[in-house]
Amino acid sequence: MTETKHALVRDVFELADTEQIFYEFSCSLSATASLPGRLYVTENYVCFSATLLGIESKKKIEIEHIKKLRKDKQLMIFDSSIVIELADESSCQEKTMTFNSFENRDEVLECITSIW
Repeated sequence: MTETKHALVRDVFELADTEQIFYEFSCSLSATASLPGRLYVTENYVCFSATLLGIESKKKIEIEHIKKLRKDKQLMIFDSSIVIELADESSCQEKTMTFNSFENRDEVLECITSIW
C-alpha cells in the first residue's frame, strides 16, 4: 500500500497518524446480505470498509477486544470465512462478526493472530 492509501485508511477509520497498517484483504461481511469490501489489519485494529449503492459501511474492531477468532465455512461448503467474537466491553454493537470470501483464509487468520 502506498503512503497515500495509508493516510486514506487512517482518515476513514479515524486512526492516529502513527497507526501502522500491516495488511489489506478483499472480503465480504456477512450481515443481512453479503457486503463486499476491504479488511485492514493495523497494529491495534481490524477495520472493514464497504460501499454498496452509495452507502458506506465501516467497522473498527480493537484487537484487545477480540475474545476469539475461528475458521468457518461459507454456505457450509467453502473454507473461506473467519468469525471474530468480541468481548463484552467492546464498543461494537455486534459481538460476533463473520467475514467471508477470503482468497486465503488461513493467511488472513495468521495475520490477525500475529498481532492479537
